[in-house]
Amino acid sequence: MRYLRFLGAVTGVLAVAVALVSSSGATKPPPPAGVAVLAPGTPPHICGAADGKYGATGYSPVFGVYCSRSANTWVQAPLCYPRWGNLQMSAASVAAGGSKATVIATPSEGSNSAEWATKPPGAISWQPGGAPLKGSCKPTMLTCAVTLPAAGPEWQWVMFHVSLPRTYFIDSKGEYCAGVHACPGNATQGWTFVGVPPKGVKPPERKIGTIGGSVVETECSETSCTQKPLTGVKVTLAGKTGTSLVTDETGRYSAEVEAGAYTVTPSLDGRVFEPVKASATVTKGGYAELKTFATCAIVRTPQARQQSLATCEHLEIDWTMPARLAADETSYGGTLGLPDAASVSPKDWVLRLFLTKDGKETCPKDVTFEWTVSGAGKRKVLDTSSCRAVVRVPELGTYKVVAKQLKGGKPTGAEARNDNVIVRDWLIVGMGDSNASGQGNPPY
Repeated sequence: MRYLRFLGAVTGVLAVAVALVSSSGATKPPPPAGVAVLAPGTPPHICGAADGKYGATGYSPVFGVYCSRSANTWVQAPLCYPRWGNLQMSAASVAAGGSKATVIATPSEGSNSAEWATKPPGAISWQPGGAPLKGSCKPTMLTCAVTLPAAGPEWQWVMFHVSLPRTYFIDSKGEYCAGVHACPGNATQGWTFVGVPPKGVKPPERKIGTIGGSVVETECSETSCTQKPLTGVKVTLAGKTGTSLVTDETGRYSAEVEAGAYTVTPSLDGRVFEPVKASATVTKGGYAELKTFATCAIVRTPQARQQSLATCEHLEIDWTMPARLAADETSYGGTLGLPDAASVSPKDWVLRLFLTKDGKETCPKDVTFEWTVSGAGKRKVLDTSSCRAVVRVPELGTYKVVAKQLKGGKPTGAEARNDNVIVRDWLIVGMGDSNASGQGNPPY
């Protein structure tokens, strides 16, 4: 017997890898020991615990073999590929030889790499199999498109591999990030495959449907709110196909995708959208219209933080401090008394926090809030979900207060904040005689 193995580069086209072929070719030998046997054209899946017996470690794809009846050989094909945290890749698929194939890497699970890794010069490293299309697979792009190789005598599997920061730490004071505004964390990696059938074999029929929706920006006055289409919003579709779109001049986006479940997330200049993301299921020949994404027309500068909650109510945080009164304790005999020490220098000060809209106190319906107060070297999450809160702080000075909006107990991504809540004392002294007899100020 003889052992033949033909492989291109690690990230190239994984085509014919022939193993254990008999010299006569008359009888098919058994498959290699410890290797998964696949049906021809089986798309690889994300590696799981069951793939450990085939050598899956979570750090690289694992390969099996299928039987080529025409050549009476065992041919190598991918069995599974790892899925690392914070990065979702387009699912493995099959397409005709010579056609265009596009895959998308989608940062997930709270990663902000979609915003920061795409800024020039870029921190995304693509290693595509096949010939990348012009303008694709750039270090600032989360998509990579290639021209697939022409069909040959066997199945060919083109492997895509990408690496980018798992997430970015913003203004972190950590040892490795001090002085760096957007500090990249450790790298995460992703893999996926696109298969090309042999000559004479058609790719399986694609179950195609359409997904779409609208993005608007909302501006509210004291009496009403108006909406207008928002163009230039990046809309990321995570699912079986996966793609990235940009809204047109009418605020619309749409795409033909493989049937299946999708999660859609809009992003633009650090804005907060309501809802933050949405889900839909696309059926063959069907159309899935998602809920309209809305964001506020008013944005803070220079940080480009959302001016108010995603529902565009223009909410802000204000505060009051209750007065502390102390009698002068002066008697009719002329004895001068002073306030006690606890009244002058209390152990803490009381802040009453509340939300305002257009300068007036307000309390939005159907949502709750998580209040956080930071200052004096401490950070405290308040034990309340109301639109109002009371907190005691240990020192005079400036505090930062954030009210995160919750709906159904889950953050919506919207918040109101005030970074300049000042806690200070005013001493107000009233002078005069006891019965307003006109005798003037007391002689002390």
